[in-house]
Formats: sequence, C-alpha cells, structure tokens
Amino acid sequence: MKKKFNRITAFLVVVMLVFGIILSRLVHIQLINGDYYREMAEAMGEKPKTEIAPRGELLDRNGKKLATNKLSFAITYSYPANKKDEDELNKSLIEFINIIYQNNDQSKLIINTFPINYDSITKEFGYSFSSDSKFDVYKKIKNFKDNNDIKTSFDKNFDYSLIENMDNKLKTISKDKINDEIKTFDEKYLADFNPNYDAEEAFYRIAEEYKLVSIDEYGKITYKYSLAKEDTEKLHRVVALRYLLKSAEYRQYKDVYIAKNVSKETVWEIQIKSNTLYGITSQVNPIRYYPYGEVGSAFLGYMGKISNAEAYERLGYDVSEELVGVSGLEYALENREHNEYGIQLRGEPGVSYVKVDKLGRVIEEAANIEPISGDTVVTTIDIDMQAAAEKALDDIMARIRDGGFAERFRAQRGAVVAMDIHTGEILVLASRPGYDPNYFAESGRPQDDEIIKKYLLDNPEELNNDPYDTIPRPMFNYATQGAVIPGSTFKPFTAIVGLEEGVINRNTTVYDDGTYEYAKGAPPIKCWIYGDKGIGHGTVNVVEALKVSCNYFFNEVGNRLGFDRFAEWARKFGLTRDENNRRPSTGIEINESTGSVGTPEEIRKNMAKSVMKDIINTLKSSKYGGYTIEYGTAYYDELFNMLVEGSYDEKKINELGYTNKAAKNYIKSKIELVRKNAINKVDVLNMAMGQGYVALTPVQMAQYLASILNGGTRYKAHLVKRVLNSDGSIKKEIEPEVLSKINLKKENVDMVIEGMGKVTQELGGTARVIYSTYPIKTGGKTGTAQPGSDKIEQYRDNYAWFISFAPLDNPQIVVVTVIYDGGHGNYAAGVAKEIYDVYFKDDLRMQDYLAKKAQAVEGQ
Repeated sequence: MKKKFNRITAFLVVVMLVFGIILSRLVHIQLINGDYYREMAEAMGEKPKTEIAPRGELLDRNGKKLATNKLSFAITYSYPANKKDEDELNKSLIEFINIIYQNNDQSKLIINTFPINYDSITKEFGYSFSSDSKFDVYKKIKNFKDNNDIKTSFDKNFDYSLIENMDNKLKTISKDKINDEIKTFDEKYLADFNPNYDAEEAFYRIAEEYKLVSIDEYGKITYKYSLAKEDTEKLHRVVALRYLLKSAEYRQYKDVYIAKNVSKETVWEIQIKSNTLYGITSQVNPIRYYPYGEVGSAFLGYMGKISNAEAYERLGYDVSEELVGVSGLEYALENREHNEYGIQLRGEPGVSYVKVDKLGRVIEEAANIEPISGDTVVTTIDIDMQAAAEKALDDIMARIRDGGFAERFRAQRGAVVAMDIHTGEILVLASRPGYDPNYFAESGRPQDDEIIKKYLLDNPEELNNDPYDTIPRPMFNYATQGAVIPGSTFKPFTAIVGLEEGVINRNTTVYDDGTYEYAKGAPPIKCWIYGDKGIGHGTVNVVEALKVSCNYFFNEVGNRLGFDRFAEWARKFGLTRDENNRRPSTGIEINESTGSVGTPEEIRKNMAKSVMKDIINTLKSSKYGGYTIEYGTAYYDELFNMLVEGSYDEKKINELGYTNKAAKNYIKSKIELVRKNAINKVDVLNMAMGQGYVALTPVQMAQYLASILNGGTRYKAHLVKRVLNSDGSIKKEIEPEVLSKINLKKENVDMVIEGMGKVTQELGGTARVIYSTYPIKTGGKTGTAQPGSDKIEQYRDNYAWFISFAPLDNPQIVVVTVIYDGGHGNYAAGVAKEIYDVYFKDDLRMQDYLAKKAQAVEGQ
C-alpha cells in the first residue's frame, strides 16, 4: 500500500537535500581542495592591532615637562597560522636573540616572567622566588614544576607528605602562630634545602620540552640548532621567551611583547630578515619618560605592572601589556572607577584592523581608530626650586657625614617641602635618597640587578633585621610618610595656642634656671642649654623663648594649658586622629601616612591595648578561671571599653561570665592602672616642646606653620594646579580648598613671626649664622629631636629639623626640612636658603647676591 505523500514527507526530503548539499560542499572544501584553501587562510588573515595611547603629560607650574612620552621601538610576536610548528618558532627566536645580542639590546628582553635566572658571570642558575621562609619558597618552586610537569632529582628524594601535612596543620592554627610553626618546620626539615639546588636541572627539562635540547638517559645534554654549550645565556633567553609565549597562547589575536625600547639597528635588521622571523615584528609605541631623572620622583611616582587585574579590565586596560601608575601622581591620577579628581592620565587606545600574511606581517590596513592622549596636568611644583632643594639636601647631608659642621653624623636621608602659605600649593616635595622612574618605564621593573638592589633593596633578610630603621629606602616617601618627632620646630604651635588661650601674653615672663620641676620627687626636665652649659636662659617671654628655643618656657606653657586644651587645639589644626582612630590628612593627592599629636583618649586606648594582652594571657591560667578572650568579640570589647573609661563595672563583669574572684580582682587592678597612669602630667610638658606623643610628616609641619602665618586658614595641601585640553586650553582649574579655619588674633600671629624672625636675624638665634646677611629677611625655627632611647642611640643620631618662611614682613612661602640622623637642627637650615634663591630670583634685592653667588660657582 502506497504511503500518502504529505507535508511531513516533503519537509524531510528538503532537509535531506540541504544536508546533502552542505556535506558535499564540506567534502569539496576540506578533502578535494583542502590544500588550496589552507594556503589561502595562511596567506591572509584579519585581526585587530591595539595602538597604545600617549599618556597624559605632567608639567610643572611654568609648563616644563616633568613626565612625558617618547617614541620607542618594541618587538612583538604575533601567532601566525602555523603557530604549532615548534621548529620554525625556535629558529625564529634563536635568530631574534642573535640580532638582539649583536646590537647590545639583551637588557630590553621581556623575560622577567620566567622564574629561573642565569648569571652569565658565575655561570649559575637560580630561582627568582623569594620569601623569609624556605617552606614558602619550596612551595612556590613545587607549584612551578607541577604546572610545567617537571620532575627533578630532588623531587625523587623528598617526602612530599611533609609539605601536605604542614599545609593542613597551618589551616587549623591561629594566624599569630603560623610564622613560628613555619620557622620550626624550616629548621627541622629544610635546614639543608638550597632553593637553587635543582634550578639548573629544571631549566634543562623545560628546554627539552621546548625541543631546544635533548637529554639522554644518562643526563647528557645535546644542544640543537645553532646553539652550543657556551651559548647558555642565549639559550636561557630563548627558553624564557618560549615560556612567556606559552603563557600568552590563549591571546592568539593579540601581539605579545618580547622586547621593548630596542635600538633602531635591531628594528632595521628584524625588518630585513622578516621572511625568516616567523611571527616576529616591530611596533612603534609611546614610553613614559622623565626628563629630570631622579628629580621629583617623590611626587611623580613610577609605572609598574597591573596587580588588580579585575578592576583595570573593567576600565578597558590590557592587563597583560599595559603599565599603570604605582605611586605618586602617576598612581593618584590613574584611570580608576572612583577617581575623585576626574583626571585620567591614561588615554584611549587606538585600534587598527589589519590583514596579515602567514608570517604575521601586516599587508593591508582595513580600518583605523586613532588613539586619544590622556589629560595633561599642570602641577603646583616649580621644578627649578625642586632641583635646587634636592641638590642642597644631598650636599648638606654629605657635608654632615664628612664632618663639615665639626661633627660627623650618619645623615643619609631626608625630606624638604615648600608650600604657598595662601593656597596650600606644594612648590617643592623632595625625599632623599630618590630614584629614577625611567628605570621602571619600560617593563614596570628595573632590568639591571644593581638598580634593583639600590632601589628595591631586594634583600628581605636585611630589611627584616633592621629594627632601628637605619637603612635608607629610596622608594619610601619621607616627605609624606615619614612621621617623626619634630622637636623644637613644634614650639610655634605651643606658642600660638598659649597666646590664643590667654595663658600667656607678650608680657608673660618665665625664669629659666635650667631645670623644670613639675612634680615633687619626679626627675626635672632639663632645658637644652643646661645640658650644654649647665645654666638656664634666665627671664624670657614668648618671643625670646622662640628665639633661643627655651624648653623651660614651653614646659610652663604646656603646664598652664593642660592636656585637654592642648589636644583640642591640635584637633583644630588637623593634627590628631579622629574618633575612629584614623590618621589625620593634609589632603595631598598622593599617598601619605601621617603622624599625629596624641590626645588623652588616644593615649588611654594605646595603653588599654597593651594591658588587654596581659589580661588575655593571665585569664587563660586555671588560677584565674581559664577564660579565653578572642579579639573582636563582645567580651574583648566590653573589657577594653572599661579600661579606656577607667571604670570597673561589677554587673557587666558578671554578665560576661567572669565569676572567678581572682580574675575579677585582676581586671579591676588593670583598669585602675590605666586610669592612674595612662595620662601623666609630664606628657603634655614633653609635647609642648615637640617631644613625646608628637610625630608629624614634613607636609604636616608645612601645613601647620602655614595655617599660623596666614591667620588660621588650613588649606588642603595639593599638587595639581590645572588640567589642560589637547590644544593647551584650560579644561579644569583646581581652586584652593579650605579644610578648616581658626580666627587667630593678628597680634598673636605677629608675636610668633617676631620670635621666629629673631631665630634667623638676631645674635643668639639658632639659625642666625646662615640668614642674618641674606637679602630677603626670613623667619625660622630649628629643632633637634632624639629618635628614641636606650639601644637605638647606638644606631641612630638625632633628627635635624628646620622650618622657615619668607619674607619676614609678608610671609608667602614656608619651607620645612628634616634630615634623619642629621645631628643638629641648624645643620639643616641651609636647604631652605637654596629654595629661596630660586623663589626670589626676580626680586631686585637678590640681584647682587645672586650675581656674586654665580661668580663664586664659576671660580670653583
């Protein structure tokens, strides 16, 4: 019986016909003419090529370029159609390496992703992994070898279960015990472990995997291609590049940088030999350039690799290739999701859609979108003043070290800040020793081992064994992060507070006999002159006290003010922590780690934290009930609050479950201890002369002094003056911002100015020798502060501080200088004068002085 021909049957017939046509077409393309179409695909392909946009320039206030861009040649690898042909890839890379070495561009290779190093001098291999713990280093090495399927002789003899068991154990213990546990493990199981033991063997196993060498069953190595045993360094570079390319295989459609900032000769030879260099091409890219080298590095910052990949990917960054600002303005003005300044140094990348042949060479451009440069930013910095400040600081520190001031001190680091009194603009921000950010501009990390050692202090063991902070750190910003005791340079603050509170006036005098006795039986505080000459300053008022830096006078002012009033004024000047114990801020755009003036509450909290440790450890014993108190719990918080408030609450103690009588009595005794001893009368006396609970950065010091001199307005410290459009017109003007305002009485401000003027102008002033004949009258205050007591004095010398302003009759600029281990405050005073030379260079009063100075320099 015939089946009826219906719609379903017709549909099935159509589907079968279409399927048959597709199948026949596939057979025709892939089997019959497969070779023809494969050659066409290899001969031409289309892919996007990203063009990095020039980064926005950073200029000084007069338009001089501080951070700009220069064109550089980069070498990239583009995965061609035959990317799986390892023989061609190896030949290309070896030829490329030979070209690189012929033109002395080997330092331009991007090989820092490969964790095995080779020292061409010692002929030794070593892992680049570092850690304080051998356990951590071993885990990193093991992870590297596991990921690359490498087995070495060491692996065959080591008991891996020890590592696994240790990992499991660390998961079960508290964080504060982990380091001790790892240290014990290192000493017990890894005492003889040399992290570089099998680096050479691991290297050759990877080279074998890449078919660059062969290794027989006896371990004999046979070199392939044109490489020989004496070319180990070149082999290492080829393996490192293969390792880089392997990690980037997933990015087939993007070029992989294998060298940056190479010479024209290298590019020229690569272009000539392009027929044999499969996938290797050259590009022209902008690279960050800092014309002044080290000068300004403290506020400019430097470029580095992206660490927070997810956040930057969302903003369109190519996290595998692009560099970003790591510190300073480069970091602060980097494009981020929450950039409060609305400034974007990174421009918009361009993109070209190009056709390439099977060798990865561009043969036609299909479409092109031009890159857009980043924002141009005019800073508040005067680079001439900046350069003068850094040179002066270096010269004076060298003079101190050489005994040029009659005594020798360590003096290896310091900072200088100059600020406009009426705007908060930073004119100079220097930290020494500095670094040259150009070393980071190519790949985000210096390639020279000596530079790495100099800048990055690549020796964790040495740094960890520096409890007294004796090692100068070039990458640390001593201007914004170095909060240290200011000594007598804090006395102008005490003076203005005493005058404003009315505890002293111009006619108030104090007789300084050399020793200030503040309590019966307590050791008196000695005035500095008593230590030098065994006498006091005699009768002094506030102006004279500032001139001669009389400790006794300011001890008395502190005594009359009391801790609470003193701390309240520190709060008004923005020098104290807030209610959440957060550091104060000057408002500066770059990263700062400020210090503070201690408050009664802060001091009680600090002592309470210390006492809480005693309570926790004591209550663990069975005698005191065997209680366990964890940080962050309600039990901890309740006891901590009692300590801070100085009030024992029996009811709360019972509610918390502390029923043991001995425990209760112990807690009660500790609360009483904090209540009686946290705040000591001597604390405010020490703070009044810049000692004790006072630690401030140079930027904070500049801001507090400027606030006094301008009558009480605390301006936000800032480094950005304006933002420009690409045609040079103003896109955004940064106006001075007032953070707080105190209405200081003019007569009180004038007394502080008068006293500081006597420091530099009158006989007996501690900086008179340097400034008494200077054409522009200035005011200043020296300060000498001890870094600590006991053992630290064997390793460190006194901080040398000098704060100043000019002109004396109409203050416009403040300059703050600190020299670590500088010995005496007056040694630091000369730095400011070099800054004033530049600031006042157009003042008629300076012309003769500057002409004679220039003649003296020429005659040397």
